[in-house]
Formats: sequence, structure tokens, C-alpha cells
Amino acid sequence: MGRASRRRVFVVLMAASLLAGCARADVVAVSYAPTDPVRATGSGAVRLVVVDERPADRERISTKINTLGMSMGAVQSETEVREVVHQALREEFERRGYALTSAGSTVTVTVERFENDYAPAGVDFAASGTVVLAAAVTSPSGAPLLARGYQGRSTATVFRADAANAAQSVAAALGDAIARMFADPAFRQALATG
Repeated sequence: MGRASRRRVFVVLMAASLLAGCARADVVAVSYAPTDPVRATGSGAVRLVVVDERPADRERISTKINTLGMSMGAVQSETEVREVVHQALREEFERRGYALTSAGSTVTVTVERFENDYAPAGVDFAASGTVVLAAAVTSPSGAPLLARGYQGRSTATVFRADAANAAQSVAAALGDAIARMFADPAFRQALATG
């Protein structure tokens, strides 16, 4: 084997070892923070149920990529996505004056999508968060009052396609979906009816 051949083999082996080391999953905390100040507008008791019905790999919220757009490993939520959504909704209901109990109207929120996608954008990356929630409100007697979907989105240009930026992206998309839910007059009316 000649010197040039050995050099090529060495470069290929080094590249493979570097890529293999980058393909591990990163675990990150997704922190929801309400952005809008809200006066208490509701009253009464609400039973909150959150279900995660994403089809596969429920831990994954994103995939890290390199500047060539190649996958560099999964980004996973430190806390179950169902619990992240439940905590965010609990906070929003309480901020609006609702008591979360086992009585009252039942609000069932199904997580259908909760992810961030990265795409190369020149020397930066475009981070696109998407959260899709399906909300169903039933009266204390079990009568259906509302069934609607709410989609939240976030977009940002980031320097790194990493776990921290993915967490911020999905948290912002979750905030958008929840804001749309509480801004919907039909949702508010269903809560008032129950």
C-alpha cells in the first residue's frame, strides 16, 4: 500500500470516527414560559387530561444536523412531552382563574405533533418548531361541547442546529398553539358552558 493510499484510509477512518461520535442523542429540558400577561377571565373547575398520540419515537423532539444537512443524532426531551404540555396548560388555566380538579368540564388535549426541524440556511440554520394539539371539551355529564385542533409554529435563524435551540423552538411553538387555543371564542365558550 502506497503512501497516498494510507493517507486516504487514515482520512476516511478519522472522518468515520468523528461522525460516529456526533450521532449520539442529546437530552434537553423543554421549558415553557408564558409570554402574554393575562387577567383571570374564567372561573369554575376544569379536569385536564393530556394524551401523547404521536406515532413513533415519542422521546424525540428534533434531530441535530451539520452544515451539509446530514443527521447528527436525536434531540430528546428530558421530561415526557405529555408532561411538558400538561404543565404548560395547567399554568395557563390557573392564570385565567380556573381550578384544576377532578370535577367540572373535562378538557382532553391530545399531542399530535411536537417537533423541531432544522434546515441549512447559508452559514446558519432555520429552526422550525411545530406543535399540533387536538382539544376536546366535554361537560360534567359527558356531553361533547367542542373538538378542535390548534397548530402552533415558530421559526428562527440559529447559528447551531443543537438541542438547546430545538428546545426553544418547540417551546415557542407550544406557546403559539396554546395562545391560539385560548384565543378561540368557541373554546372559551365551551369552557363557560361546561
